[in-house]
Amino acid sequence: VKDDFSSMNVDNITATIRAIALSSRTIVSGKDTPKRIPKLEE
Repeated sequence: VKDDFSSMNVDNITATIRAIALSSRTIVSGKDTPKRIPKLEE
């Protein structure tokens, strides 16, 4: 695995960052709040 710039898929990285930013807008604005997931009972 190389981490130099020429081996990176910049378009894919950019699309991923944009998707995360868009999906988190309502949490950042305060419209939505994260919910806790109940622990699994064993």
